[in-house]
Amino acid sequence: MLDLEQIDDVGTLLSAGREAAQRGDKTAARNALRKANRIAPNDVHVLLALAEVVGTFNERRLLLEQALKLEPENIAAQGALAALKSGAANPHPAVNVPPIDPTPLMAPTSETLYCYRHPTVETGLRCIQCARPICSKCSERTPVGFICPECRKERRSPIYQVEPLDAVKAGAISLVIGGIGAYICSFFPLFLFFFMGAVIGETIMRVIDWATRKRGLVMQIAGAGAFALGAILAAFFAVGFNIGLIIFLVIGVSTLVARLR
Repeated sequence: MLDLEQIDDVGTLLSAGREAAQRGDKTAARNALRKANRIAPNDVHVLLALAEVVGTFNERRLLLEQALKLEPENIAAQGALAALKSGAANPHPAVNVPPIDPTPLMAPTSETLYCYRHPTVETGLRCIQCARPICSKCSERTPVGFICPECRKERRSPIYQVEPLDAVKAGAISLVIGGIGAYICSFFPLFLFFFMGAVIGETIMRVIDWATRKRGLVMQIAGAGAFALGAILAAFFAVGFNIGLIIFLVIGVSTLVARLR
């Protein structure tokens, strides 16, 4: 039996993994092929071979998708992924998480796992969604287990996935409406500044929501900062600084930040 710790040649590890798989020793095959994958993460032959011996449906899908990203015309990867998605390689497609083979979903104790983000760090954890090994620094605890950063990002609501253009839109809207609102308020009695601040803050939030359909911390910062800048510019060039402007600004920014959560 080969000593995998002493082997760093991808071709040798690939051959050892395939031979172990043919013998039915999938644990040995995974050990050899995972090491080959760590050394050459973009080797399509390694990815396809590893996809045949991994223990979960999701991990096999991820490996095949990675192979197709590297070689979109690879017929073997296309066929395997199509069969996987159609349920031909999945006896329970509605469940979407059955094992590909009778081996346990978690790696046997004899298999050494390495974090896919830190290839030199050993770990005993796997992401509950994609089944890839993750170290304690990369993992995030959930009520049902640990999850990796990529899967955590995918789970996040699209409302909070903010692009730079969304923040620019929020800033522009807040700057314009905030400046106009501050100017208009200069014609009202002081006690109405409380009411107008809330009205302008709500108005800005609704226009931002219509224009971007985004919320979250980035939108709060962009909106609040531009709102304050617009009001300050209006005061500097037109209405002047006074206690009413401060009241208007505090109430308006507070309303906007609260509504963009």
